[in-house]
Amino acid sequence: DVPTALKLSKEALTIGIHWFEEPILNTNFAGYEALKRKTSISLAMGEREYNCEALKELIRRNAIDLWQPDIIRIGGVEEWRNSAAIANGYNIPVLAHYYKDYDVPLLCTISNGYGAESFDWIDKIIDEPMKIDNGYAVPREIAGWGFKFKEASLHEVK
Repeated sequence: DVPTALKLSKEALTIGIHWFEEPILNTNFAGYEALKRKTSISLAMGEREYNCEALKELIRRNAIDLWQPDIIRIGGVEEWRNSAAIANGYNIPVLAHYYKDYDVPLLCTISNGYGAESFDWIDKIIDEPMKIDNGYAVPREIAGWGFKFKEASLHEVK
C-alpha cells in the first residue's frame, strides 16, 4: 500500500538505494502519483506490462522515473522499442527487466538506455554467456543476439 511504500522509500534513501521497483500494485496509478509527489527516490515500473498503456498513464500523471519493459511480456522487440521511444520522449531512462542477453543488444540501439537486470539462469543453456565486467555487461560483437542455445538444452522444448 502507499503508506508502507512511502515509509520504505524514505528508509531506502538513507542506505543509498537509487530506485524503488514496483513498490505497489502496478495498476495503482493514483498510488504511483502520490508516491512521486511525496518521495525523492526514483520510481521504476513496467516489468508486468503487456503494452504501452500503463507507461502512457504514468507519464500523464508524472508518476514514473525509470521504465522497465520485459521483452517477453510487452510483446517482443518492436513493442519493447516502441515503449523505449515513448519513454525517451519524456526523458525517462530504460532499465530493462530480466533478460540481459536480449536486453543489452536492444539497449545499445536506444539513446535512453540505463541498464539491465542480470540473471545467470540462461548462461548454462547458451553457447556464449554474456560477460559482466565490474558490474557492466559487455555487448557481444556477433550479429543478432550473439548467442545460440546449446542443442542439449533444447530437448525439453522439442
